[in-house]
Amino acid sequence: MPTKQMGRERTLEKNQDMKLVDSIAQGILKEDKEEIQNNIKLIKDISDTEPYNNGLMRVLFHFWAKYIPQQKQSMKCGGCRQSVFRFWDMVNNKWNE
Repeated sequence: MPTKQMGRERTLEKNQDMKLVDSIAQGILKEDKEEIQNNIKLIKDISDTEPYNNGLMRVLFHFWAKYIPQQKQSMKCGGCRQSVFRFWDMVNNKWNE
């Protein structure tokens, strides 16, 4: 029984994440969208030599604070950096569909 519940909770979490991705992707200003896309590309291009470059990540954190201010994230936290990058990467993928 607990296994089914965990799977159901993860599915619900993923659905909520995708709703957030969809709503944010639709509401981004054009200039912000271009900057986010450029930063995602640059981070992916240099990920072998410098994963999560501080300067590039600051831009993504800036947009995180602008569009999702209720959910705090810290640049000092490795998990937060991964989450912020993953989120903007998912938004970018949504734009490219």
